[in-house]
Amino acid sequence: MKKVLPISIISILLVLLIIISVSVNNNKRNIPTDNKVNEYNELINDIDNTDKFKQKTTGKVQKITSISDYELAYICISKFYNYYAMMYDEIINENPIYNNDYYSQKVYNMLSKQYKEKYNISKDNIKEKLDKIEYLNVEIYTLYYITNYEDSKVYYIEGLLRNENTYEIKDFKNIVYINNANQTFTVSLENDIKESVIVGNDVNYILDIDIEKNEDNTFSYPKTSYEEFAERITNSIRHLVLNNPEIAYKLLTDNSKEKYKNINEFKAFINENRRDLFLFSYDKIEKTFTNKTFTIKVYDKNSKFIIYLFFDSFSNFKYEINKL
Repeated sequence: MKKVLPISIISILLVLLIIISVSVNNNKRNIPTDNKVNEYNELINDIDNTDKFKQKTTGKVQKITSISDYELAYICISKFYNYYAMMYDEIINENPIYNNDYYSQKVYNMLSKQYKEKYNISKDNIKEKLDKIEYLNVEIYTLYYITNYEDSKVYYIEGLLRNENTYEIKDFKNIVYINNANQTFTVSLENDIKESVIVGNDVNYILDIDIEKNEDNTFSYPKTSYEEFAERITNSIRHLVLNNPEIAYKLLTDNSKEKYKNINEFKAFINENRRDLFLFSYDKIEKTFTNKTFTIKVYDKNSKFIIYLFFDSFSNFKYEINKL
C-alpha cells in the first residue's frame, strides 16, 4: 500500500495538469487578440429570442481563417442581393414569368424566419417592407463568424453593394446563418443588428437552427483557388480606387497612408495614373505566409503596377499599390 499510494497521487496530479493545460489552450483560442475583434464583439449583440424555434446562445467573434469560409459567405450573400436587386428591376418586371414577384418570392425564401416574423414581412408586402436597391455587385470587406454547433455557424458581414452602371455604392451589414448539415442559409438585415448595446467580448445572438430548406436558400460548397480569390479582390479594389477613392483610401495600409499623407494626394496619384489603373489586368500572384500575416502579391499583365493584399486572417484586409 505504501508503494501504491504515491503512484495514485502522481496519476491524479498528471490528470489534473492535463485538464488544466487543455482548458488554458482552449481559452487562448477563444480570446480575441486584436482590437478589431473586440470592436465587433461590441457591435453584434442580442437579437430578440421570443421565437420558440431559436436557441439563444453566447459566443465570441472569431476570425475567418479559411478561404473556403470566406467564399461560402460570399456565395450566400451575393445570391441574396442579386435576387434582392431584381425584385425592384423595372425591365425584369416586363417578363410575364420571371418578374418582380418571382424574385420577391426568392428573397422571402432566403430571409430568416425570425427576421420575417419580427418585422411582419409576408410574400405580399416584402417589397414595401424592404428598402429598394439597384446594386448588383457585392464586395465583402469585413467578415467574422461564431461557431457554436457542429453543423451550424453565424457570419457577420460588412461590405459594399455596387451599381454596375453608375458605380454608385451602398454600405451593408448582414448576419448570415448557415446550416452545414442540409447546406442551407438564411439572412437577417442591418436593422436587426442592435449597435447601441455593448456586451464586451461576449456576443449574444439567436442561432437559426431551424432553417427550412427550400429551392432558394441552398448552397454548394465553393472550390475557389487563391488565384480566383485574389483576382476578385483586386478587381474590387480597382473599381473603388477609380470610382470611390474615399473608401479605397480607408482600406490602404498605414504605410501607404503615410506615403500619400492625405486623401487629396491619393486622389492626385489616381488621376495621374487613371488610364493605367483602368487597364490593370490580373496576371499572376505570389503568396507569402508568416506566423502573423498572409500576403498576396498581384502582378499586372501590363507591367505598370503590383498590388499587395495583406491579411492577418480572411476577416479583413489592407492593400498597397506600387507603381513599377
